[in-house]
Amino acid sequence: MLNKEPISHLPSENPDKNQHPNPATEMAAPDSSRLLVDWSALKKLLSSTQEYLQTAQVRAEIRKKWPDTLERSPFTLLKPLKSLFLKVLQLIFKDQREVNQNLIQVCQQSIQFNQELMEQLVTLSSQIDQLHQSRNNQQITLEMMDNHLTDLEAETELLPSDTASFDHLNPQLTAKAVNLPAPQLLTPEPEQLPVQLELESWEPTPEQCEAAMKMFQAYKFCQGGAVEYFQTHVKRYLTTLELIPRQKGLRILELGSCPAFSLLLKQKFPDATIILAYNHSPDEKTLEDNSEGKLAQDKFQERSSQDGRDKYNQQLFNYPFSVIESEPQSADWPIYRFSYTYFNIEKDIWPFEDKHFDVVFCMEILEHLLVDPGFSFREANRVLKDGGTFIVTTPNIARYESVDSILSGDTPYTFGIYYESGPYGRHNREYVPREVARLGECSGFQTDLLLTANVYPLSRDIRLVQELLAQFNDDPTLRKQNILYRGIKVTDQFKSYPPELYG
Repeated sequence: MLNKEPISHLPSENPDKNQHPNPATEMAAPDSSRLLVDWSALKKLLSSTQEYLQTAQVRAEIRKKWPDTLERSPFTLLKPLKSLFLKVLQLIFKDQREVNQNLIQVCQQSIQFNQELMEQLVTLSSQIDQLHQSRNNQQITLEMMDNHLTDLEAETELLPSDTASFDHLNPQLTAKAVNLPAPQLLTPEPEQLPVQLELESWEPTPEQCEAAMKMFQAYKFCQGGAVEYFQTHVKRYLTTLELIPRQKGLRILELGSCPAFSLLLKQKFPDATIILAYNHSPDEKTLEDNSEGKLAQDKFQERSSQDGRDKYNQQLFNYPFSVIESEPQSADWPIYRFSYTYFNIEKDIWPFEDKHFDVVFCMEILEHLLVDPGFSFREANRVLKDGGTFIVTTPNIARYESVDSILSGDTPYTFGIYYESGPYGRHNREYVPREVARLGECSGFQTDLLLTANVYPLSRDIRLVQELLAQFNDDPTLRKQNILYRGIKVTDQFKSYPPELYG
């Protein structure tokens, strides 16, 4: 007589039974709150259910094959016991079959429940995303409204107390402020700085370059090799003029003066007071022949030392100033008069009172400095009025041509040769645009404009370099030949020198 053991103690034909718990037990009392958040447990349950179903199918296949197996040797010797043996097997597995059927039903119900749960979770997730998107849209709308209100408040602050001063405002802004159409207002000469977007696409026309060259010729600059020099640089002169604030009665200090540019400056701003300063102290005789400053003495006539003092300048600055005059070839051109002096802009305290100038020019001189360019920026801050403009132009060592030169094994410098006139005659250091802006930021200036411009004929084929750098999302506006920087004086307080320039 066989001992009928409990079903739970029957040997399992699945060797991994202990590794796969009975899903019927786990699904007896599902915790819906846990299922909503415990995704890993849900995935584990589904996996266990699928494996248990596979095990049940395998067992069923084995049981189907058992009768056929009994027809083979050595089971043929047991044929007399066949019917009895089959009855015993049926009795043994009767309860197991019922359990398997129940398990299959439970698993199917579990799968259906999980599918419904997943659909509900997907719907809920979609609703949450829509809610977040709606909130983001509302936030953006509120920010736009805040910005618009801020702009309106700023425009309101610009309104003058009396309508007589409306001619000092931009016509479009004035029209908007007083709710009048623009044509009904006077259109004065604009008194604002050219914006960066205008200057990025601006370049002088051939007619403008030709007119400037005629002016240089009238004042006897275009003689001998000077013709080629000014043909090369005239585009740079005209581009630099566009950086100047469009105002009347400006006080302008031009450092490292070029006489040809000084004439263009005076022609465009005839009512401006322009002081020229050459970059060396009066006792630095070895530097007198350096750069464009020598051209000023050659092409301008200096008056006698006794009569040549500008009384206004001498009384104001208490420093040796002289006056030079232009000398045109014919009476068709006016005689321009300038006050000028000498000092070393990176060593000497500049001989001017605090907050005296509207504009300070530092054109193509930064790259020649040896000791302390930051000192020059801070002295420019001192002599500028609050809100004054500091304009710097200098070669861009990060220009496309320099990159191509480095890749070809050549020097990136435009004029790095040793020059017979002394250390200030060569380019001692060329800069990238952000370095110039950093010098301004640590010297009390806010960067109003920083861009580059091609002001000379290209010396190399730069197409391959442009394509190469474009692959790295490079900014092409900072890869042209010359750096154009315009800083606005916003404070008298200075910060530490930038560590990338000073050790």
